[in-house]
Amino acid sequence: MPMSEYLCLLTTSKRRQTDMG
Repeated sequence: MPMSEYLCLLTTSKRRQTDMG
């Protein structure tokens, strides 16, 4: 798994948490 893809997943999960909260 490329590093960029991993970072993209991290930011997406963080944004999802912010949207829910």
